[in-house]
Amino acid sequence: MEHISFGDVDVAAFLRDAELATANHTAFAKFVWESEKHCANNVSGEVEDLQTQYRRIWMELEIVNALALDDWESKGKPQNWLPEWDRKYKNQALEIVAELRAILST
Repeated sequence: MEHISFGDVDVAAFLRDAELATANHTAFAKFVWESEKHCANNVSGEVEDLQTQYRRIWMELEIVNALALDDWESKGKPQNWLPEWDRKYKNQALEIVAELRAILST
């Protein structure tokens, strides 16, 4: 895959953040928010469809994030929601983050 540039964004740091993104629902929400900023920054690269791939993956991240946050909020925003995150959302989040990391790795 060709190298992707986010302009001034440190892609290596972003990829490190991706490794920690699925630890819990709040880490994931923060990562999705950061990912959206990069989506808006017009990801560029040598291969034309990389931007399309990034936006598709970001949308998948956003869907999982929205479902998880809605579930958490509907349960009264419990302090310890990790078992629920792990059971319902973590595996899907891991798969999508892995896909994102794959397209951003050179």
